[in-house]
Amino acid sequence: NSVTDVSALSAVQTLNLSGCQSVTDVSCLGAVNTLILSGCLGVTDVSQLGNVVSLDLSHCSRLCDVSALGSVTCLDLTGCFLVTDVSALSRVTTLNLSDCIRVEDVSSLGTVKNLNLTGCIRVTDVSALGNVEVLNLSRCVELDDSVGWSLPAVKW
Repeated sequence: NSVTDVSALSAVQTLNLSGCQSVTDVSCLGAVNTLILSGCLGVTDVSQLGNVVSLDLSHCSRLCDVSALGSVTCLDLTGCFLVTDVSALSRVTTLNLSDCIRVEDVSSLGTVKNLNLTGCIRVTDVSALGNVEVLNLSRCVELDDSVGWSLPAVKW
C-alpha cells in the first residue's frame, strides 16, 4: 500500500512524507508548519506551500518552479536538479541548494543568512553574497579562486 491522498492531513503541524513517491498533490498542505517531502518524486507543484515555515523538498527531482516559496523560513532543495531560478527566495533565512546543478544566478540571495551552494557547478559569481552569515561553496568549481577576499563578513 502507498500513500496517495494527503488531503485529510492539512491540520497537522509537522508532517513527514519522505519517500512517498506516489504523493503528487500537496496543495492542501500549505498550513502545515514543518513539512518534509524529501524524495517525493511525484511532487512537481509546490505553489500552495508558501506559508510553510520549514520545508524539505530535497531530492524532489521533478520540481522546477520554486518561485512561490519566498516566505518559507527554512528551505531545503538539495538535489532538485531541474530548479534554475532562485531569485524569489531572497527572504528565506536558511537555504540549501546543494547539487542544484542548473542554478547559475544567486545574486538575489544576499539577504539569506545561511546559504549552502555545495555542488552548484554553474555558479560563477558570489560577489552579491557579502551579507550571508554562513556560506558553503564546496564543489562550486566555476568560482574564481579570489572569491574569499570579496566576502569579508562571511563565516567560512
